[in-house]
Amino acid sequence: MIDLPTDIDDRDSYPLVADSEHWIFNKLILAEKLGHRCAPSGTDVAEVGPVCRRPIMNVAGNAMGGVIKTDCVAASPDNDETIRGGFTQPPYAAGYFWCEWFDGYHEWIDFTNDVSVRWWGGIEANGILDNTQAAAPQFTTLPPLLQGLSKHLVVEHIGGNIIEIAPRHMTLQHGIAGGRMIKIRVAPPWGNSTGSDIRDTFYWRVIARP
Repeated sequence: MIDLPTDIDDRDSYPLVADSEHWIFNKLILAEKLGHRCAPSGTDVAEVGPVCRRPIMNVAGNAMGGVIKTDCVAASPDNDETIRGGFTQPPYAAGYFWCEWFDGYHEWIDFTNDVSVRWWGGIEANGILDNTQAAAPQFTTLPPLLQGLSKHLVVEHIGGNIIEIAPRHMTLQHGIAGGRMIKIRVAPPWGNSTGSDIRDTFYWRVIARP
């Protein structure tokens, strides 16, 4: 079992975790293990519907690199996205992956010894998480994949679909208990030399509750 301080940064915890457990930092491998519809950027999305594009790893945190939503639709000559297999595809970005899009309540849950100890969340509206924290976390039992993995674990999910984990606690690391999250626009890490493929991206930043 991984046993690290609750307030350690991912960039510091990565070298302290055994090689066989490094997959917990890899969002693509986690999504695959959880059965989400996903694959590395550049591979075909074979179904119509919304997907997101995310960095496979981000040890700096704060969702840097962004979540880009793409609606994959039946291909037509008017589409400006790559067309493969009869569907439009998310623009390619090295080091990224696409995953099915999840909607719903967005929550972070801190676990210690597989028991939930604190949580907070809400519904995003206009770039701000509304902090409608539930009286109890949306789930209190970790899936078998995550049980016994780390003494301290933060689990992020949207609508009950786990999207990210880390061997630490979120509240102590970022000090956001009683605060709220706002989504800030930043420059994306992809795009061609002319800038014609520069698209919006965001990361979450903590701000004080008004």
